[in-house]
Amino acid sequence: LEPLVQHIYLSDSLTANEEYKLLELDEDSLDYLLEGNSLIIRGCENDNAICCTKNSTFSFKVAEISNPLLITSNLSHSGKTSEEEVYNYLNFIQAFQIDGYWRLLDFKYSNQIMDNIVKMIEEKCWMFDKIPVKDIYQELDSIYDISILNQFVMYFFSRNEDDSNYFSIRKEKIVHFYADSILRATIKVRFF
Repeated sequence: LEPLVQHIYLSDSLTANEEYKLLELDEDSLDYLLEGNSLIIRGCENDNAICCTKNSTFSFKVAEISNPLLITSNLSHSGKTSEEEVYNYLNFIQAFQIDGYWRLLDFKYSNQIMDNIVKMIEEKCWMFDKIPVKDIYQELDSIYDISILNQFVMYFFSRNEDDSNYFSIRKEKIVHFYADSILRATIKVRFF
């Protein structure tokens, strides 16, 4: 594999449309196209299509892929994979920095942490916009690593604007987390 990997995201109108296909070419055919030449696709409705250049003919083979990544080299980019963009993406996928490495927590483990935090909030009758996070750390630091707890809180809670000693839940993140949990449990689908 090349060291450069690029996610390709298509709009909903393209991904729902069966008319678009990904075509993998060998290096000679790609060079042929890059020189300004064109490929012609021919075939009848009931026959396999063929691809023609000026002096060669190729047949098509359909392949099913399970990998949603397109791996390619020679991408045109600005040369700036910015640090802020990397950290924003790591935050988006809820990656945790553990011992200097970025990792994704097992969903069951994340669910245990969330359940313990929510249980504590309910038992102590804390308001959702006035949660003393230091109390959560004190009670749960014997069960979970404090750096994981801290990062977990930063994903799902925000510092209270009126009093910095308290945090508020991020409703949309909590709702998304529990929706994901319910879907995983009921239909056995893993979402990324």
